[in-house]
Amino acid sequence: MTQEQLKEQFVNFAVFNLNNATTLQAIVEMLESISNELYEDGFTKEHNTLTTCILSIKELLENEVQLW
Repeated sequence: MTQEQLKEQFVNFAVFNLNNATTLQAIVEMLESISNELYEDGFTKEHNTLTTCILSIKELLENEVQLW
């Protein structure tokens, strides 16, 4: 996925889903795309900081959903 495609995907998602939970979901999607691209290009190993960020945000989203 090119940077322009990633940007377009994020902007489209944000425009149609403007609230805290969906913004965090969009960030997770973006980080996952970046993480996958870095791994595929050989810049990162199996575990990296982006993966930790993704998991932390997912946990935050799960906790927020339980509160609603």
